Amino acid sequence: MAQQATEKELKQANEVYEALIKMFEDMDYPYDIIDSGNDNEKVLHIRSAGDDLPMEFYIIIDAYFQQFKVKSPQPVTFSEDQYSDAAQVICAINDVLRFGCFTLDLSDGTVMFNFYHLFMDSLVSPDLWGFLIRMSVEIVDEYNDKLLMLAKGMIDKDSLLEKLGLAGDDGE
Repeated sequence: MAQQATEKELKQANEVYEALIKMFEDMDYPYDIIDSGNDNEKVLHIRSAGDDLPMEFYIIIDAYFQQFKVKSPQPVTFSEDQYSDAAQVICAINDVLRFGCFTLDLSDGTVMFNFYHLFMDSLVSPDLWGFLIRMSVEIVDEYNDKLLMLAKGMIDKDSLLEKLGLAGDDGE
């Protein structure tokens, strides 16, 4: 059985959730409310056009862990024989990110962008949430097409790392 958030944790999570909804409504930005099936989580879904590919983001307010989470499934699936190259590229990308990370799910080859921020006993600032969401969108927009090119064999690992300026001195 999942652990349940306290009343205080639920209250603070609801404040963050309501601030996010107000922020999206003030910006006239469309969003969907998703039923997570978990009393500890409230989920919003947004979409963004991006420069190359459409993007989607799930913003999860987790009351129990007091976390603001941004998750963005990437339109990328790597085959098992691509896992090594994909993992090397994803690690190199993650190494230069200011926050957040891309993850490769070895059970199915999918890629997800993840960013978590704690809000425990913090002041709720729509400006901060908006900034964190914008930064997540910029990061995903920067790398999603490159990961897709790698998955589709349009570019090899070494060429991609060089193109991104992430190749080491020995080309790795």
